[in-house]
Amino acid sequence: MGIFRSEDMYLYKFGMAKDHAWDVINYMGAIDCVHIIDMNVNEISFNLPYAEVVNRCNDLERRLE
Repeated sequence: MGIFRSEDMYLYKFGMAKDHAWDVINYMGAIDCVHIIDMNVNEISFNLPYAEVVNRCNDLERRLE
């Protein structure tokens, strides 16, 4: 292999409980051996599962100001 070629990569798709998602993704990013792909690129942000939570946070922030 040449100097500019990357190592072989494998694509895995896995699911996990929402309660543990933040901890798992944070750990995987900290060990710097993963590349995360956004599978919702063509999705409108209002249709994503966490959109309601983001809207609630924005409303609370507005009330606090």
